[in-house]
Amino acid sequence: MHLRKVHVQNIKLLRDVALSFVRKDGTPRPFTMFVGENGLCKTTLLQAIAVATVGPDYGSNLAASVQQSWIDLRGEGAAPTIRASLRNSDMATSEMKVSIEARRASFSGQATFALAGRTKSAIDVDQLGDRLREQKARWFSAAYGTSRGDGKREAGEAGPLRSLRSLFEGPLDGVSLIDLLEPKLARKLVKTLQQIFVTGGLLPGITDLELRGRGGVRTAEDFQNRFTHNGLQTPVAWLSQGYRSTIAWVADFVGQLFLAGGDAVEPADMEGIVLIDEIDLHLHPRWQVALVPALKRVFPKMQFVATTHSPMMLTGLDADEIFLLERDKDGNVNAHCPDENPALRTGTELYSQFFGIEELYPNELGEKVDRYGELANDAYRSDAEEKERAALEKELARARITFDWRPVRRKKLPSAQ
Repeated sequence: MHLRKVHVQNIKLLRDVALSFVRKDGTPRPFTMFVGENGLCKTTLLQAIAVATVGPDYGSNLAASVQQSWIDLRGEGAAPTIRASLRNSDMATSEMKVSIEARRASFSGQATFALAGRTKSAIDVDQLGDRLREQKARWFSAAYGTSRGDGKREAGEAGPLRSLRSLFEGPLDGVSLIDLLEPKLARKLVKTLQQIFVTGGLLPGITDLELRGRGGVRTAEDFQNRFTHNGLQTPVAWLSQGYRSTIAWVADFVGQLFLAGGDAVEPADMEGIVLIDEIDLHLHPRWQVALVPALKRVFPKMQFVATTHSPMMLTGLDADEIFLLERDKDGNVNAHCPDENPALRTGTELYSQFFGIEELYPNELGEKVDRYGELANDAYRSDAEEKERAALEKELARARITFDWRPVRRKKLPSAQ
């Protein structure tokens, strides 16, 4: 399943936001990244997409904790509405409309579902759930919030909502999904994860995922002890939070695909939508730069939609894969793509264009360092500027900032001829 378009109205500050998730040739974009300041509804957009992928019947259960907060209280009282178009590889299409009734804070909606070559017809929302279940792995979505990879060992619920609930309600440890699989399928999952993390190089330094006994695992705890990281066999608990976070959501959505389809799927053949809030969470900048290209390479048919606060995550994206969220004069959030590919931007330009940081030292002390350097290297500084330089030198010394060079010797300005 791939997302083609989403239109969100009257949800928080999203008064009227329409987004396309396909390229000019009509093919789905493999990656979409939402960028913007805190409070501009990046997470809410992911949640709206998650609800649209499962329809109103599942959506009411999934988003029970956030529905009331979605209602726009600023004026007209129009119902929060999500419209989405989804399509899978055999051209089966679902057109979804989901609304929240303000008084009840619950979803209602309608949907159409059509197979290639057939007339599109409206169906009951409960029937839609049945149709999605019939499609199994071909209509797949998963979503992950910022609480992931925290060591929680409970397997939790199975079914369509398990793969989405983390985005709404918190912690999920992806490896615990192994407890829900039959032993044969669990062994296939571990072999696939070995292919993803070791052969695919999704995380730096992971060189092995060892299988014990007869080549299988029985529980999540078995799985936990199998990573070889930088030459050392390492329990997941010893890995960094960034590694655990990434391992958790990747292992979970792969396992959910296996569980939905009842069999293993090659990473190159996996299809569906994966939503990740703050995909850069706890990752070193060097890993951030490599993650998006690696995901595109390992999962060429998956569609990822994510949020980030890091400019390093943007370097592997094209301009049409980024939506900048900004607030207009009326307080409404709008979205637009940048004019230029971020790979062509310098680090300073990325900070400026996407995050509004005009200086790499966005603080008073950094500005004083810059000013001191400007004055100290000006041989023709005036008496007043020399006095300013000396004062700055003392102030910076109190802040334990010193320099291994001396100011250039002052010179007199050349006499006018």
